[in-house]
Amino acid sequence: MTPARKSSQAPLSREHKAALARGRSESAIIRRYLDELGSSRGQRGRTVTVASVKNKLAKVEERAKTASSLAKVHLYEERKALKAKLRQLESASKVDSHEKEFINVVKGYSERKKLGYAAWRAAKVPADVLAKAGITRGTKR
Repeated sequence: MTPARKSSQAPLSREHKAALARGRSESAIIRRYLDELGSSRGQRGRTVTVASVKNKLAKVEERAKTASSLAKVHLYEERKALKAKLRQLESASKVDSHEKEFINVVKGYSERKKLGYAAWRAAKVPADVLAKAGITRGTKR
């Protein structure tokens, strides 16, 4: 058998290992925010809030108590749609928590990776979020 070869590379320093770990952590934070941002895109029109959906849901459930059999079927479907909308709105609050983490790391990440304002805007990151992070239109690669 041939003896195992020793690596010709020097072992990584603690600082290098810490920088790699920081990069992985920041990448995960940014990826999580962008994924949530993409999945929570709203539609045009009147803003729907958690409170308004809960209010509609309560009204539907109240009407279902006295509704005819056929009306109950329609109300059941409406209730199902409202519950789905409620879950969607509640998951949008995840974007808010991920947004704070994103704001804390994106500027340093952008500088290291040479990413400018336009790249983040193309990824649908809101301008106000970039402003909070200190990334402005003048920020270029």
